[in-house]
Amino acid sequence: MPSSKSASKSTSKSASKKRRKVTQSVSREYLAKVRAFMEEFHDHPKCATFRERVNWKKLGLDDYPEIIDTPMDLGLARRTLDECIAGVSSPPTHKQLEKALLQMAKDVQLTFQNAITYNEEGSSLHEVPAP
Repeated sequence: MPSSKSASKSTSKSASKKRRKVTQSVSREYLAKVRAFMEEFHDHPKCATFRERVNWKKLGLDDYPEIIDTPMDLGLARRTLDECIAGVSSPPTHKQLEKALLQMAKDVQLTFQNAITYNEEGSSLHEVPAP
């Protein structure tokens, strides 16, 4: 008959494996949902203007680089999220998930902050879309 110590270790290992499996499943599911949200947000008609980087030369916005230090668009934000997800171990750690989500949030925020900063109040691009 196994000692209570070895039975306890066996139960502990089994519980640990179950937790890892659940965490891995939840993490992958969560990342998939975040990615789907980003895709839907990117493709929303109100976000069309923000999908690609501002081509300031073509648009004749010569002062754009002087006003906007870090250009950002939803396409780049989506690609950055994809790169973060691709770099995540399996199962992802909480820190990796947090990093990917924070970077996505910062990129999306910067996209709209740039529009607000560059465009005059009252213009359609000054107003952040609410899909």
